[in-house]
Amino acid sequence: MADASPSLLPSAARAAQQAHGGPPEARPPARIRRPRKRYSYMDQEPVEPRFHPLGCGNPAKRYRPCDWVTPIVDAMDLFRMKYYGMEMHTQDNDTELPVPEPVEEPVADATASASAGSAPRVTCPGCGTCDPSNFDATTDKDAMVCIACGMVGASIHISQHREKNCAEDEDKTTHAERPYEPSTDEFDRPPPSATEFRQLRDAKSRNLKSAPTWNRDPRVGFAQERVNREAAREARQHDELSTRDQSKQRQIAEKMEDYFLELEPMHQNVKRFCRVSVPNVWKRVVQHCDLCSAGKRCEFAFKQKGAPLIAESILSVTLHNLSTGFVDLQHLEGVEHPHILALNDRFCASKNASNPSAAQRAIRTQIARILSHSGTHPIPSCSADPSLRASPRSSVSDPSMEEVRLQPSSSTEDAVDQETIQMRDSVDKLYRSISATAPKKVHRLALDLVANPQFRTNLDAARGEEGNLLRLPVPTLALLTLAAVSHLLLPSGDLPSFDALQRRFKIADATMADATAALQTLVPPSAVTDSDELDQDLLF
Repeated sequence: MADASPSLLPSAARAAQQAHGGPPEARPPARIRRPRKRYSYMDQEPVEPRFHPLGCGNPAKRYRPCDWVTPIVDAMDLFRMKYYGMEMHTQDNDTELPVPEPVEEPVADATASASAGSAPRVTCPGCGTCDPSNFDATTDKDAMVCIACGMVGASIHISQHREKNCAEDEDKTTHAERPYEPSTDEFDRPPPSATEFRQLRDAKSRNLKSAPTWNRDPRVGFAQERVNREAAREARQHDELSTRDQSKQRQIAEKMEDYFLELEPMHQNVKRFCRVSVPNVWKRVVQHCDLCSAGKRCEFAFKQKGAPLIAESILSVTLHNLSTGFVDLQHLEGVEHPHILALNDRFCASKNASNPSAAQRAIRTQIARILSHSGTHPIPSCSADPSLRASPRSSVSDPSMEEVRLQPSSSTEDAVDQETIQMRDSVDKLYRSISATAPKKVHRLALDLVANPQFRTNLDAARGEEGNLLRLPVPTLALLTLAAVSHLLLPSGDLPSFDALQRRFKIADATMADATAALQTLVPPSAVTDSDELDQDLLF
């Protein structure tokens, strides 16, 4: 260092030598520093940042030892990218993005532009067309596709913005949506009234919901109300079915779906029509079996048959009605008559319907009669001839009936026909339902009338004429007899309630009143007099 010329000394050493005015030996001793390696411009081998004299830079790059600017710039870029993000780093980039070329929109006619109004036009990113007729929805209905070039465009979505008739700054709404709705059950609020409960029950079965424009349309009228009432009535009839009958109906519907698989391809509207026939047939069968007095001699006694047999018969009759024109195909949209004929031929050629048994043919005939029945009222009871001998079950009665005489003493038990015994048992069973409000004398007089030959003769004559008593089943006559006896023996304020039994037998109020009045005229006066004498206690 002492032999070095002043031009080769560092700037700090030269300044110290000039300040002291002499060589370095004359200066005070300085702090010993580690000699620093010097690099010349001839050393051109790039090194990693950790071996660079600055010790900084981009770890993925190499720098020459003589380059002190590039590592610092790269280190600053990394610092900015780390703490300020990529956006701020790219803002300083002077590279300009290519300007998209303007797309010339096709000139539309004046009518189309006037109809479109100020609605924004959708532009295809591929070919640049903006004609609405060139766009169609995809199969999944999630985006629009250009028909010309096949480019998938904007997605189809429904805006979740609140629908207002004014701008957002003009909205004068003073209430907002609830941010939180607590979960409650039926015990957190008072029970609904009878009117509210009926409205909630009918709302579940309502098929049509009124549109705002229907109130001003005179062509609609009361059609919507009639349809909703019919749907509510059918829902109540379905709820009246027992659990066993409802399970049987579901089994029939499941077997119907199995037959659909054998007839594929099958139009969806035809399947729907066949599915609707299942509850219609089954509900009418159950209603008829509950009202029919013929017992095992009922003409529609296939309720206990298997579900596959009933489903096959319903499908056979339905396809036959569609193919023969008994049902108008206008009710089935998009279904042609050749399609129905092909389905009927495939069904007839199947193994289940090719050779029907006698039971299958009988059930098909009965189902055809049920489907041809029009109206909402149930099918009337079957007219079956009484058997020659009463069954043991019908001859057994309650122990309280032992002292009741059914016939005069001159007659025998063999002279009592089956209908009289059935009416006697029906009166006894129905009286148990009203025994809490009806006195015992009503029961006794009703049984005396059943055993009275004159009353039975008058009743047979009235049932043979055209009147309210024509073709009424025996249980219904027993109910009307109890009602007539109650009106004869009791004042109007003490009459028992027959509402529950009337709903059970599905008797209208007008029919109930007329039939009760007709039966009162058939009661012999002597029977009422004898009943009054029996009511005396005989103590005086």
